Amino acid sequence: MIPTFLPWQPAPAQQEALYDELETSAGIWISPRQALARSVEGTFPLAFPTFHQLRDLSTFATVQKLCMPQTTRYVPTHIPALVQKENGPHVYLPDDPDFCLEDF
Repeated sequence: MIPTFLPWQPAPAQQEALYDELETSAGIWISPRQALARSVEGTFPLAFPTFHQLRDLSTFATVQKLCMPQTTRYVPTHIPALVQKENGPHVYLPDDPDFCLEDF
């Protein structure tokens, strides 16, 4: 099963971390940076959109800083493009180094 990133919210300090056992088979509470590092190592599979969301969110040091009203840092919407290449389909985002408008 590929983990899915859900909306963020600071939880009370005494909150017990639980996951929905009907929709998931396991749960783990780790930081975006930890999830990304494990994904790059190949030990924590992430769906394509989740990887990119976590990459953007990992620039915030804490959930509290992410939720601060005065935070004006833009977290972009990523719209992937599917390109059929000789060796099969590839998914690109506009900020990927291999993204080329001529492919579309």
